[in-house]
Amino acid sequence: MLRAPSRKKTRAGRKAWARGHRAELWAGIYLRLKFYRIVTRNLHLPYGEIDLVAKRGILLIFVKVKYRPYRAATLAPSWP
Repeated sequence: MLRAPSRKKTRAGRKAWARGHRAELWAGIYLRLKFYRIVTRNLHLPYGEIDLVAKRGILLIFVKVKYRPYRAATLAPSWP
């Protein structure tokens, strides 16, 4: 019989969530400094989640934030 995965948060999981949340806050600050208005945060859709939706003039952008622990990883693309 298969069991459902445990929903209990581990210390590592909480730390990872906090790092991701902090990265999203910094991304929002960066966009505000570039004169974007944050429309919404953490938009949940049936096919996934969008971290930030921002607008400047008629331009609407959708942002997925990825935290990288060191600079070399940030320079590598996150797509295949």
